[in-house]
Amino acid sequence: MSDHTGRPDGTCVGSSVGAIDANAPRRSRRLPTIDTQRCTGCGRCVAKCDPHLLSLEVVRWEKFAVLHAPERCTGCSACAVVCPFQAIAMRKRVAVG
Repeated sequence: MSDHTGRPDGTCVGSSVGAIDANAPRRSRRLPTIDTQRCTGCGRCVAKCDPHLLSLEVVRWEKFAVLHAPERCTGCSACAVVCPFQAIAMRKRVAVG
C-alpha cells in the first residue's frame, strides 16, 4: 500500500525523500550578455523572459535591455533567439570568488 495520498489540487502528500522543488530556479551555465551598442530597446527579449529578469533601462536618452538577478536565470536563451538585432549572446557563466 502506498504512503502517498492525493489532494484535490492533484498534488501528493507523502515521503519527500529525493523530492525536487519544481519552483526552485535552475542554475544555468550560460547567461545572456547584452551588447548595448546593438540593442535598440525594442523590448522583445523582456517580453520573452519567463522569469521576468530582463527590463529596459534608459541612459542618456538611449534605451537597452538589462539582466537583473543573473543567479535566477535559467539559461533558456529565449531572449537571444527572439532578438532581431543579435544584441544578446549566451556566454559562459564566470565563477565569482
